[in-house]
Amino acid sequence: MIVCSSQADYASLARAQRMSELLRTAALSPGDAARELEIDELTVRGYCTGQPVPRHVTLAIERLVHLRSIKVYYIAKAEDAVDVLHNGFHDGVGSGVRVSNRLLIHLSHMNPNDMACFQMKVSKEWLLRYECSDKGHGYREFLVPAFELNDFPRRRLPDKEWLSMPWGR
Repeated sequence: MIVCSSQADYASLARAQRMSELLRTAALSPGDAARELEIDELTVRGYCTGQPVPRHVTLAIERLVHLRSIKVYYIAKAEDAVDVLHNGFHDGVGSGVRVSNRLLIHLSHMNPNDMACFQMKVSKEWLLRYECSDKGHGYREFLVPAFELNDFPRRRLPDKEWLSMPWGR
């Protein structure tokens, strides 16, 4: 728990956390981001410590994140959803968490009424190290260590959202 003594401290902390999250999602160090954006590395490091970030820099970094990231999906039992949200993923059989670039409802062997679907936006560069070699299925699967996957934000998809996806049926 972090205690902020003023509104300014809170705003500075929020900016720093947002910048760090963006860079982590894009798998960029402050130095890498500075080179990509062609700005001074000390300036980017300042943004990571809470200095105000110009809107155009934020937009440029968000664009880098978009270009360098991929959405992956995970299916869990509905009864485990709260645990996944609050405590993160746990390594399963095969010593990792199996995620895919498609929501593989048909391969889950679960009743759709008893499942929860999660989406994470992760770095392509980071994810490719964990790709399973099965090719030609129309989707890509990855077996990733839980402690690393937990570094990325995850969100539970509302049932209405994943059921409306073409592969959600």
